[in-house]
Amino acid sequence: IEADSFSWLKFLVILDLSFNRFRNLGEKNTIMSQQIYLTNNYYFNSLANINFISNNLKIYMANNNFISFSLNLVWNKIALNEIDFSNNKIRNLKSVNEFYVKQKTIRLTKLKLDSNNMGYIEENSILDRFKLLEYLDLSINSLTHLENTFNQLFKLKYLNLSNNRLEIIKRDLFKYSKKLIWL
Repeated sequence: IEADSFSWLKFLVILDLSFNRFRNLGEKNTIMSQQIYLTNNYYFNSLANINFISNNLKIYMANNNFISFSLNLVWNKIALNEIDFSNNKIRNLKSVNEFYVKQKTIRLTKLKLDSNNMGYIEENSILDRFKLLEYLDLSINSLTHLENTFNQLFKLKYLNLSNNRLEIIKRDLFKYSKKLIWL
């Protein structure tokens, strides 16, 4: 997609480019929509060079063969409120390096990572950066245990862990998730 392809669309609310063959949205594109659907693009790989202008941005990236979920995808997306990475090939949530740990909290409130065959979530993972997260879907993965995974998710209300391979839930796992109403 060529640069500034969307700059003319000042009133665009929904951008749906699903079921295409896009790998990215091009260099230096500015998108003003509130909802962006990029599902089923097979190997969509980058949001890094996109300037999103929205107060309540929702991005749907399901079925794109992502193998990792990185803060690079969402770091400068200040208005990002919801992201769906369902049905990709993400195997784990790795720990975050020191640069990100010292930086700001990302405003994300809803994160869908279901159906990824995820085996584990490392301590100090990317989840620690989402302190405003209220909805987290980790269903239909291969998680066997969770180590202090939700310690920083104080606002978490909905957590789906169904259809995993969990063997044990430790006593303190939900110690800081006092707003949880759905588990």
